[in-house]
Amino acid sequence: MKIETHVFCDFCRTSVMVSPASVEKVDWQDKDTLEILSVTAFRCPNCGNLSLKHIDDRVTQSLLHMLLKLKVKAEKLREKGQCLNGADKKKMAMLDRKLNHKRSELLQRFGPAVDQFITKLESNEPSHEQILEEEEH
Repeated sequence: MKIETHVFCDFCRTSVMVSPASVEKVDWQDKDTLEILSVTAFRCPNCGNLSLKHIDDRVTQSLLHMLLKLKVKAEKLREKGQCLNGADKKKMAMLDRKLNHKRSELLQRFGPAVDQFITKLESNEPSHEQILEEEEH
């Protein structure tokens, strides 16, 4: 199953089709809560900048896993000329809403700190681990 996703670069506003080559995932640890989060950004082929797309924690990763299982099921049924039953459609919509809401909360809570982290990555400053070590001292 191929799902195409287009996003807009935060810097040059170019519409870009996200591909495995353009996506960068890194783990980031909040220095206050020590919570480890998965940060997904994409590199714009037009301007070369990294744009933050979403932040995931254990809850959103679980929601995403359940949602993707239903999407795969829907695609397999579609290939057979069938569709998801009403309960699965409702569940998929509910999971999508929950995932979007939780990711929005994470972006609001951690976005500014993660943006700083991405900026440091972009400027080839010390690694995240080195930055964490420096903040502890």
